[in-house]
Amino acid sequence: MTSNIREFEASSLPPDLYERAIEYVCYERNFYYIYSGSYGFEAFPLVHLDRFLGWRHALGAEPLYPLHNGFADLLDTYVRDSGSTTVEGFRTALHNLFTEGHKVSVNMWVSHTDGTPYVTSVLLEGMDESGTVYFTKVNETLNRTCSPLTFAELMEKVAPDEDGTIGLTVIKHSDVIQGLAGLAPAEALHHLFHDLYGYRFVNGELTRHGTPVVADQSGLDELLVHLDNHEDDVLVDGAVPKQQQFRLNKHVRNRFAPIQFYLDYVLTTPDLAASLPDDLVARTRAEMGGIERALNDVQKFASLLVQRPEPRIYRMYVDSVRALRSLLPAYQQVNLDVLAALTVGGGEQAVKTDWIPRLFGGYLSDDVIAKVIGDYPAHRDVPLTQLGLDSMAVMGLVLNLEQIFGLQIDYATFDIATLRTMGSIERYLAEARAEANA
Repeated sequence: MTSNIREFEASSLPPDLYERAIEYVCYERNFYYIYSGSYGFEAFPLVHLDRFLGWRHALGAEPLYPLHNGFADLLDTYVRDSGSTTVEGFRTALHNLFTEGHKVSVNMWVSHTDGTPYVTSVLLEGMDESGTVYFTKVNETLNRTCSPLTFAELMEKVAPDEDGTIGLTVIKHSDVIQGLAGLAPAEALHHLFHDLYGYRFVNGELTRHGTPVVADQSGLDELLVHLDNHEDDVLVDGAVPKQQQFRLNKHVRNRFAPIQFYLDYVLTTPDLAASLPDDLVARTRAEMGGIERALNDVQKFASLLVQRPEPRIYRMYVDSVRALRSLLPAYQQVNLDVLAALTVGGGEQAVKTDWIPRLFGGYLSDDVIAKVIGDYPAHRDVPLTQLGLDSMAVMGLVLNLEQIFGLQIDYATFDIATLRTMGSIERYLAEARAEANA
């Protein structure tokens, strides 16, 4: 392990990495920078493979926090420690930690683009023998890596906790991350999913440490309820407070950005993309596009609201969040499908298949049904007509759906394209369950 008591060369992130980095929330941005750079962990987007499962609503600086966060658990287990030091002992504490090869994150005062000061997490990379500290901060106004700061300047910017101590987040060198960086993408994903995060597909259900895990939309629902009932918190004296501006857009977008980066990495990495059927790739791209457009609308109306803080514009903003929420079930389902396609193996089954013989009995041959159940992922996106379904039997399946699953289907508006494949039926059932539980 290399000591971080040394001189560092000041630099900045290249444009492509900078554009990606600022999409992460600040405390995860540091890890993106460290692991994709110092560790060469090109598969970093995979650490957010479970982020799509849902969020809980909160009233603080960030409106949504992930319900399932394997990456945070990994960091807490293998990478980061939290502590504090007195102001008088700060320099000695840093020197000791840097000597051991660690990096440290502290809260410091910086400025928004409009000059408004605020407190944020700043990464301290190391210090030299003279006491010069080298910091990295990448945000909308700064793109500085290993930038020098005298210790006196650092003390002017550090933001102590309420008790007067300085909080430290210690980022230890990690052999676990180094090991991940040395794996092929598919191996890294399996190691994260199975070994480090504790996920499995069991009888078609996603589990974590043996407990079933389901995709959840309640966090966005609760956010919408809050927005519907707290307009006065956002429109204050003819303006939108800076903290509310972050809640309106930045901290909504950076909930979804890691998921989008993860999916994009999967689709563009041959080692992973080869496991996905063409239809699933197309659906994934379509859902990603829908989410991106919805996020752009959230930004558009949030920006308009800041410029024109009027109740009418506020309602337009809330409607944009509601439109984003409407896309969530299908987006979560495609994430589940991708995860199943990438990880199912060794006797695990991607999805429950007990519904297949009940629904298709009499419409597909017993041999075909057995073949589908035997290797469902391979047949999931095959057109049903290619499996032997008579095109005139489609509405018979609709009648079966009503009888078996207790659905009430409007024949006049029902789109028979819903019955194109096993996978499309599965998604229809998932959306119907989500609507019934809403």
